[in-house]
Amino acid sequence: SKKDKSPVLQKYIGIGRDALGIDKFGALWYRPRQTEYIKMVVNKYKAAKGIPVRRRSSTPMDERGEAFPDSEQPGHDAGICREVVMSLLFVARATRREILYATTRLGRVVGNWGKKRDRALFKLICYMAWTADLGPVSVVHPDELRKLVLRLWWDSDHANSPDTERSTSGWIPWLIGVPTRV
Repeated sequence: SKKDKSPVLQKYIGIGRDALGIDKFGALWYRPRQTEYIKMVVNKYKAAKGIPVRRRSSTPMDERGEAFPDSEQPGHDAGICREVVMSLLFVARATRREILYATTRLGRVVGNWGKKRDRALFKLICYMAWTADLGPVSVVHPDELRKLVLRLWWDSDHANSPDTERSTSGWIPWLIGVPTRV
C-alpha cells in the first residue's frame, strides 16, 4: 500500500490515508488511519505508567461489561486518564468506531476514577497498541467522485440526566452518493 504524501492531515489531526489499490472496475480502495496518533497516545500512557504494554487484547473492553461501582478504591491512573481517554475518544470518532463504546464508558467516569477503571483503560490501551494500524476501508469509483457529498448530523443533550447531570452528544457522518439540492 502507498502512504499518503500529504502530511497536513497527519500533522494537525493525526489522520493519514493509505491507498490500497484499484480494483478491476476502476474503483479506488483506501483506508483512513491514525496509526502515528494512536502510537503517540499509547507511548504517553506507557511513559506515565512506567510499564510496557505487551499483552495482546482481542477486544477493546471486557466482554462482561461490568459496571463501575462508585464505592471502589481510587485508581492509580487518575492523573493520566483524562488525557488518554479523551485522545482515544477523538480516535474513536474519527477512524475507529469499534472502540467508541469502551471509550465513552471510561469518559463518563474520569471524575471518579477507580481501580476497575485502571484495568479497563489498560485493556483498551493494549487493544490499541496491537491494532494501531487498522482503520475502515472505503471504496470509491472514479466516475462517482463528483457525485459524492459529505453530510454531518449531530445532536446533544446537555445535563439532562436528573441523577447524574451528564451530558450526551453524538454525531454521524454520511457519505452520500447523489448530491441533494437544498
